[in-house]
Amino acid sequence: MNDERFWSYVVKGPRESDCWIWTGAVADDGYGRFWTATPHGQKVIRPHRYAVQQTLEENLTPSTITRHTCDLPICVHADVNEETTHLITGDAVENSLDRMIRNRVRNGHDTLTGTGIARKARAERMRALRDHTRTHGYDPDAVRAAIAGATLDQATLF
Repeated sequence: MNDERFWSYVVKGPRESDCWIWTGAVADDGYGRFWTATPHGQKVIRPHRYAVQQTLEENLTPSTITRHTCDLPICVHADVNEETTHLITGDAVENSLDRMIRNRVRNGHDTLTGTGIARKARAERMRALRDHTRTHGYDPDAVRAAIAGATLDQATLF
């Protein structure tokens, strides 16, 4: 039940290397949210983490971090093929190194792709991409703009 419902919220790009856009709930941090049924009631999980668990067919430990190689918080492209997957697992140290290498940390604050945008702006941008994808389907220009840090009032988005 959860799997079918989960994948109904995913829009895959046409190319093997494209992001898979989560079109469900997006929280205030710009990352998706997916509610699952468990024997103990409902549980919320990040969709990119759920996608990795389903693809690898194993439960991730609480200390395992799911990292994006594409820098798009609502991407859920999990693949067993290391050449095409956008999601990899690691630990907190590897996640911190990713942020530094990709210039997503400035003055001790986590940013997205070095733009220094605030958490609220990132969430608004991810929701705009989600809404655009729901309405128009997969749009590679919109995905590139969202990763680059464009906002709705900038001509480069959509």
